[in-house]
Amino acid sequence: MSHLDPLAIWFLFIFGIFVPHISFKSGRRIRAGAPIPPRRRVFKNILVMQILFLLISLYAIEGLNFLCQEHLVSGPWF
Repeated sequence: MSHLDPLAIWFLFIFGIFVPHISFKSGRRIRAGAPIPPRRRVFKNILVMQILFLLISLYAIEGLNFLCQEHLVSGPWF
Protein backbone atom coordinates (compact mmCIF):
# COMPACT_ATOMS: atom_id res chain seq x y z
CA MET A 1 0.00 0.00 0.00
CA SER A 2 1.38 3.41 -0.91
CA HIS A 3 1.88 6.20 1.59
CA LEU A 4 -0.66 9.07 1.70
CA ASP A 5 0.82 12.44 2.46
CA PRO A 6 -1.08 14.97 4.61
CA LEU A 7 -2.25 16.89 1.52
CA ALA A 8 -3.94 13.79 0.07
CA ILE A 9 -5.58 13.01 3.41
CA TRP A 10 -6.87 16.58 3.64
CA PHE A 11 -8.21 16.42 0.07
CA LEU A 12 -9.97 13.09 0.74
CA PHE A 13 -11.46 14.44 3.97
CA ILE A 14 -12.92 17.50 2.26
CA PHE A 15 -14.40 15.70 -0.74
CA GLY A 16 -15.14 12.35 0.89
CA ILE A 17 -16.55 13.37 4.26
CA PHE A 18 -17.14 17.13 4.61
CA VAL A 19 -18.98 17.84 1.34
CA PRO A 20 -21.35 14.82 1.60
CA HIS A 21 -22.06 15.68 5.26
CA ILE A 22 -23.01 19.25 4.37
CA SER A 23 -25.17 18.01 1.46
CA PHE A 24 -27.13 15.57 3.62
CA LYS A 25 -27.53 18.17 6.34
CA SER A 26 -28.88 20.72 3.84
CA GLY A 27 -31.27 18.15 2.34
CA ARG A 28 -32.68 17.31 5.76
CA ARG A 29 -33.24 20.99 6.55
CA ILE A 30 -35.08 21.57 3.28
CA ARG A 31 -37.29 18.46 3.80
CA ALA A 32 -38.06 19.71 7.31
CA GLY A 33 -39.50 22.90 5.83
CA ALA A 34 -36.66 25.37 6.18
CA PRO A 35 -37.02 28.28 3.77
CA ILE A 36 -34.87 28.17 0.65
CA PRO A 37 -32.60 31.22 0.24
CA PRO A 38 -33.11 33.58 -2.72
CA ARG A 39 -31.72 32.38 -6.06
CA ARG A 40 -29.06 35.07 -6.22
CA ARG A 41 -27.62 33.96 -2.86
CA VAL A 42 -27.72 30.29 -3.85
CA PHE A 43 -25.86 30.96 -7.13
CA LYS A 44 -23.31 33.14 -5.33
CA ASN A 45 -22.68 30.37 -2.75
CA ILE A 46 -22.33 27.74 -5.49
CA LEU A 47 -19.87 29.92 -7.42
CA VAL A 48 -17.75 30.52 -4.31
CA MET A 49 -17.72 26.80 -3.46
CA GLN A 50 -16.75 25.80 -7.01
CA ILE A 51 -13.86 28.28 -7.01
CA LEU A 52 -12.76 26.99 -3.60
CA PHE A 53 -12.90 23.37 -4.83
CA LEU A 54 -10.89 24.31 -7.94
CA LEU A 55 -8.19 25.98 -5.83
CA ILE A 56 -8.01 23.02 -3.44
CA SER A 57 -7.77 20.59 -6.37
CA LEU A 58 -5.04 22.61 -8.09
CA TYR A 59 -3.11 22.83 -4.82
CA ALA A 60 -3.39 19.08 -4.34
CA ILE A 61 -2.27 18.38 -7.91
CA GLU A 62 0.72 20.68 -7.52
CA GLY A 63 1.68 19.06 -4.23
CA LEU A 64 1.61 15.60 -5.79
CA ASN A 65 3.59 16.73 -8.89
CA PHE A 66 0.82 15.25 -11.01
CA LEU A 67 1.26 17.69 -13.92
CA CYS A 68 5.01 17.08 -14.22
CA GLN A 69 4.78 13.43 -15.22
CA GLU A 70 5.92 12.71 -18.77
CA HIS A 71 3.07 10.41 -19.75
CA LEU A 72 0.57 13.26 -19.15
CA VAL A 73 2.51 15.90 -21.07
CA SER A 74 3.02 13.76 -24.17
CA GLY A 75 -0.66 12.78 -24.48
CA PRO A 76 -2.57 13.32 -27.75
CA TRP A 77 -4.77 16.00 -26.15
CA PHE A 78 -1.91 18.52 -25.89
